[in-house]
Amino acid sequence: MTEDELVVMVNDGQINVVYQERGTVSEYISTRNPDEALYWIFREVIRSMRAGEAIGAEHAGLDKRRYWFKRDRELMAKFGNFGWTEKLETELTDVLSKAPFRDK
Repeated sequence: MTEDELVVMVNDGQINVVYQERGTVSEYISTRNPDEALYWIFREVIRSMRAGEAIGAEHAGLDKRRYWFKRDRELMAKFGNFGWTEKLETELTDVLSKAPFRDK
């Protein structure tokens, strides 16, 4: 694995999705459901896509997650998988219930 990497391993029907950041495993997902594994793979693809985007001046003073979460929703919708879109919405709602937006 390099500095930031996504690795997918399949063994006897078990799919393991491993994210490594700065040399440390940051997330490890294990499933037998290929659709779930694909969700987590494309979730990371979306994070990578929006990470390279500049946040516009209209978001100055706002919690950066407002832009990121909006962009995550837009990009996930492009895959046309309602289940993935719904799963993302649940994930984002859970994040915000634990750590609400903090605008300046």
